[in-house]
Amino acid sequence: MKEHFALLRSFAALIAVLEEHARALSLAIVDLRAEGNDAAADALAKLERGHHTRIRQLQSEVNILMGDDEGPNGDS
Repeated sequence: MKEHFALLRSFAALIAVLEEHARALSLAIVDLRAEGNDAAADALAKLERGHHTRIRQLQSEVNILMGDDEGPNGDS
């Protein structure tokens, strides 16, 4: 049980880091677009989308560990 909670804390910490990094990427994307550097902004946007995908995956894993095995839309 102790390992279970340690794993949940680790997932929560990783989610928090990914969310913070995604916010920073979002701000950088806005700045790059304002500067007219669309190629770099597009590359960062792809990375940001990857972060959001991983966040959703981790949240799903946390839900499973918590005993709620429904999908993000309430489906099993």
